[in-house]
Amino acid sequence: MEHRVTPSGVHVDDSGGTGPALVLVHGGFCDATHWRHQVGPLSAGGRRVVTLDLPGHGRSARPDSFAVGAMASAVLDVVHRSGAGGCVLVGHSYGSRIVLDAAVRDPAAVGGVVVVDGSRAGTRSDDGAVLAALRDKGADRFVTDLFEDMFVAESDPHVRSEILGALPESDEQKVAGIMSAIVEWDRDELDGVLARLTAPVLAIQSTSYGPDNRRRSLRSDSDRTPYLDLLEATLPAVSVQVVPGIGHFTMLEAPELVTSALAAFTSGI
Repeated sequence: MEHRVTPSGVHVDDSGGTGPALVLVHGGFCDATHWRHQVGPLSAGGRRVVTLDLPGHGRSARPDSFAVGAMASAVLDVVHRSGAGGCVLVGHSYGSRIVLDAAVRDPAAVGGVVVVDGSRAGTRSDDGAVLAALRDKGADRFVTDLFEDMFVAESDPHVRSEILGALPESDEQKVAGIMSAIVEWDRDELDGVLARLTAPVLAIQSTSYGPDNRRRSLRSDSDRTPYLDLLEATLPAVSVQVVPGIGHFTMLEAPELVTSALAAFTSGI
């Protein structure tokens, strides 16, 4: 595994290998280690796997902006510097927005997109409520509560304990930057991005939000969410894999299934 750092301070790990690279993009307040169950098996099969810590996450330098477009530009910089054009971009949660945005910004560089447990927030009231809760709770409590809600009763308690125990220290500016970026992009950009997207897409989905605005696990292969409905109604080339009975961290709670889905999708690119 080769490790390098881009001029802007983004830390990258590259397995080498042949065929289209899989570039794995983690979610907000997370880091590249959340893909650890996928990297070994995929690279052992000869696939090239590139992981990175997004700007302001893990080992990477803090950026001026946490906007989705700025993050997408950082990911594309990694793609180009790695010579990984024609790659499959894989994004979880916040990362799902980033890979969709990147695929539209530079379609020639992206052969396919995988979104892992994506969703849509994105109204002005959402943004106001988020920022009010952040002011009320403080950054660390806000992030802890946010992550608590990412797990469901069926979640593996060891995964839950590990994720919650490894949450980084946060500050209000970073938390506000990431949360506002998600709401604003979902509200202002998602529809336009989907309308322009030409790459094939795989959506791996394990949760949705119930009427009480709490996360719930999906219950069967045929279960759908408003986000999946939007993708299927808008995209010309989308396939869906539902992973029932787990929480939001699909790649950690159902690692073999996610690895197999990524391998199968990439083999068709």
